[in-house]
Amino acid sequence: MIVPMKKITLLCLKVDQEMVLHTLHEMGVLHVTHSKHPVCNELEKEKKYHYRLQRAFDTLPLNSERKTTADTLEVTLEKIEKLVQRRKEVEELCEKLNYERQRVQPYGNFDPARLSSLAKGGINVRLYRSPANHPIFAPEGSTLFMINKDRNFNYFVIVGRGNYQCGYEEFQIPGQSLAEIEASLLHAEKELEAISEEFDLLSGKKDVMNEALLRAKERIMFLEVKGGMRSAENIVYLQGFCPADKADEILKAPSLKGCGSSITDPSTEDDVPTLMRNPRWVQPIKTIFDMINILPGYMEKD
Repeated sequence: MIVPMKKITLLCLKVDQEMVLHTLHEMGVLHVTHSKHPVCNELEKEKKYHYRLQRAFDTLPLNSERKTTADTLEVTLEKIEKLVQRRKEVEELCEKLNYERQRVQPYGNFDPARLSSLAKGGINVRLYRSPANHPIFAPEGSTLFMINKDRNFNYFVIVGRGNYQCGYEEFQIPGQSLAEIEASLLHAEKELEAISEEFDLLSGKKDVMNEALLRAKERIMFLEVKGGMRSAENIVYLQGFCPADKADEILKAPSLKGCGSSITDPSTEDDVPTLMRNPRWVQPIKTIFDMINILPGYMEKD
């Protein structure tokens, strides 16, 4: 059955605003509607903090049975954010190193510094590739050495003095040898493993972080109500809806006795929340209604 609701307007002094809101929150019987769009610096700050917490919480693996750190929540949060950033950097490095290894592999393991040294002495050693079905020739005054071939390309080196020219696709000399690239890649992969172990260790803080998330969410809701209240000089007010049989609880609450109040029936223009209290005979089919998410509007026939 749809529970009859009352529309309540509460006025209080601005200095009593937080006390009134805490009282209403503890009572849990008033569905507050915003009189204006809630905007305040404190609210935005709390939303950003909640976002940081949620990202950190989602990053951690499922809570393990391993011992965790004795760090505070703030220290843990900063650690997670730094680890996330470092993991991103190392993953990008691994991607670049894998690409470079794949690019260099057909030419084997050579020392780029040695080629640079030879070039300073007037001996140019250049690496090329050309389609596998195309003939290849060394330019005049140079020597060609075949290094490798696959189904698509021939890989070769041309050695000569001076600035010889040829029409083949030249290979850009890497900054590291193949062995150095593979060593760097191995080091990066080990760092990723270490980062994963750090996340696993920090996962013991998930319960603490979950509690902090719930507190932050409550704080956001509180600040949204506070920021959505209108004011006139030193008076603030809010509006909301509560079950008709609970209206007296609000009016008689000791902490709210200094508030001005107005209780009226909702109008057809009000967006009234729907509260259901079903008789016992409805309970067997309640699960079905929950599954198909059927909930009548307040002004609809029950």
